[in-house]
Amino acid sequence: MNVTPKYTEEEQKAIEGNYTIVPNVVNVEYSEAAGMIAGAQLECQKPDGIGDEFVVAAQYPVAGTKVKRDSKVYVYEK
Repeated sequence: MNVTPKYTEEEQKAIEGNYTIVPNVVNVEYSEAAGMIAGAQLECQKPDGIGDEFVVAAQYPVAGTKVKRDSKVYVYEK
């Protein structure tokens, strides 16, 4: 069944209000990247055993992805 849901304007705002866009933090110092991610109402996650002094080489999800607020963004060093 190809049924497209129809929402009232109020319902649509509530649905969209629970989402945010992942910022681009590649080539940014980890401390700054963590702040940018937190500012987007997301949680920054890095691999265990890595210090806080590195430049982000990759991230997941990629920048521009629409995700639920409080989701984790994983950052990696080279």
